[in-house]
Amino acid sequence: KIKKSKILVIGEIIIDSYTQVFPKGKTMKENMVNHLVGTKKNYVGGAVPTANLLSNVSDRVTLLSLVSKNNSENKNIKSKLNKKIIQAFYADKNYITIEKNRFIEKNYGMKKLFQISKINENFYSINTEKNIINYLNKNLKSFDVVVVADFGHGLITNKIINLLEKKAKYLCVNCQSNSLNFGFNLITKYNKANYVCIDENEARLAVNEKKLDLKLVHKKISKKNIKNLVITLGSKGALYLKDNKY
Repeated sequence: KIKKSKILVIGEIIIDSYTQVFPKGKTMKENMVNHLVGTKKNYVGGAVPTANLLSNVSDRVTLLSLVSKNNSENKNIKSKLNKKIIQAFYADKNYITIEKNRFIEKNYGMKKLFQISKINENFYSINTEKNIINYLNKNLKSFDVVVVADFGHGLITNKIINLLEKKAKYLCVNCQSNSLNFGFNLITKYNKANYVCIDENEARLAVNEKKLDLKLVHKKISKKNIKNLVITLGSKGALYLKDNKY
């Protein structure tokens, strides 16, 4: 049944970069450590791994996302996609492909020292949003499942959310909190969904409850017409309420 399901994945594409550095010592005039730069490796992340994973269980996966007008960059992104995934990509002249570059020290395992990000948060034109909404209006009825990978970087607007809530047959949402959107990308911006998966911090932020029993946090979020809610707990597993039973 899953293999025959038609699935739409919506979300930002993110280049996850890892630059190796070697600490050499404290600088003479400033209170900071000087590092030599080593190798850099890029991985295509964001919604791309989600689409690739789903394409292992379904032969009919479509990825809807934004791309820049940099052809070499787009060629690299497309090369990392499973070939059977349908690409519904929209190019915006002001859009810059999101890159998150972590600088790591590998002398003792893999210690992340700091991160720099490349992103234009004011790129989204009304025309691009209109084109995406037109696509959704035309095609949503043909998808059995819609999976939203909401990283909070501007792709998924309120108009798009309202349309998905209204017309998606089965809506799955992961709404991520990260350093670039902290406190501004909460699951509460969705009024309903068939399935939601978030972590404990994202759940507590959504209801402004730092110490409340997690089961009560779970129930408060579920009241927003969320039929299935999973709160992940890292190594402790996950919390899932089904028919009023955990």
